[in-house]
Amino acid sequence: MGDGQPGAEPVLLYERSGLEAYYGRFHHAIALAKKADSLRPTGGGDTFPALRDAEVGNSARARRAAAKAFNKAKDRNEQLVLALVLARAGEIGQAQKLADALGHNFPLDTAVQNYYLPTIRAAMKLHEKDLAGAVEVLRPTVKYDLASPDSFNSLYPAYIRGLAYLQMGEGRLATVEFQKLLDHPGIVGREVIGALSHLQLARAHKLMGNQAAARKSYKDFLTLWKDADSDIPIYQQAKAEYARLRANSNRAD
Repeated sequence: MGDGQPGAEPVLLYERSGLEAYYGRFHHAIALAKKADSLRPTGGGDTFPALRDAEVGNSARARRAAAKAFNKAKDRNEQLVLALVLARAGEIGQAQKLADALGHNFPLDTAVQNYYLPTIRAAMKLHEKDLAGAVEVLRPTVKYDLASPDSFNSLYPAYIRGLAYLQMGEGRLATVEFQKLLDHPGIVGREVIGALSHLQLARAHKLMGNQAAARKSYKDFLTLWKDADSDIPIYQQAKAEYARLRANSNRAD
């Protein structure tokens, strides 16, 4: 961390925080992010920890972080992430307001209009249980799925699309979307939705009745999260689902 470049240490701490979150170690991730915030000249403002919280079910913490960041997020990229945090955490009114402002301010920005805003709006529709609407809103993103723009990326449109299909009961279509994330680690990196895609793939396989594939994907996720914090909602759900799947398999045998 001592390379002498101003601001280098906070960046490295944020990257380390993301890595910890990828493996489910959110308490450590938060501590690293707070340390990074304390070293930034303006303090705070990084919204990615809040987005990770929203994805794993720590919605209250994500909402608190979003409220804190709302007046600090000044540049385009931070505002885009914040809008997605708000959408994923269920703050639909604020997410809509921010998305509308971004759409107005960047009318000719291809990434904003065809990648970011559809993803944000689909996340809002997902929260409102308008699943077909979420899929429809994401249609413009299909040809940009493998892009790596400079705000949230990591194949986020495919992940949200996969969640919509999963909730629609379309296991086969959901599988295609989550597999995209697993097949492109160079784009997804160590973002938490990469780890979560193993779990969502397991759920899709289970929906299709493919018990063996579901067990493998659950095991892949739980192996990644073997040292995860025990209080993370999605981790608790995954363990319970896997236990039920194993119990049903044992009874079938």
